[in-house]
Amino acid sequence: MAGRLWPGSWKASTPMDDQHPHGSNAPAITRQRTATSKRSGVPFATTHGLRHMAATLMLQAGTSPALVASKIGHKDIGLTVNTYGHIKAQDHSSANAAVEAYLARANRNGTDE
Repeated sequence: MAGRLWPGSWKASTPMDDQHPHGSNAPAITRQRTATSKRSGVPFATTHGLRHMAATLMLQAGTSPALVASKIGHKDIGLTVNTYGHIKAQDHSSANAAVEAYLARANRNGTDE
């Protein structure tokens, strides 16, 4: 499902980024989001706040810091690790499954791969 919502080219950026996806439409988009927030009763969050939330949720879900850095537009993974290093993945199942799959393949093949 996430692939359909966030295609591979999706990036979380802010007006401070060089390649802001909305260009000069940013103020209009902010006004629209503010109005939608009021109508829905969901608290307003700035684009920068949404970017932090996206990074935090990805890391908590076990996404690699390198991929998170790419998604949020950090050119250096060190910035991502230094900013979000305190976030711990809460779901280790994907990492566990990857190790189990690797060991199963190695056992089937009789190799250490």
